[in-house]
Amino acid sequence: MVHHHPFVSGIDHMDRQPLKRPDALADAIGKHAQVERVLCGHLHRSIQARFANTLAISCPGFPIR
Repeated sequence: MVHHHPFVSGIDHMDRQPLKRPDALADAIGKHAQVERVLCGHLHRSIQARFANTLAISCPGFPIR
């Protein structure tokens, strides 16, 4: 799980703040075949994308009541 997204989201102002060095994360994932998902936040909405032969999912925030 990472905070910033390692993929292009299509949201211009959010894509200016991506995960730094997503290539390093992809290399680490590539060494561990058991990794099936990468979870991230930061985008405030649910988006799925392929990343490093896994499925990357951004988890939306939730309101605190």
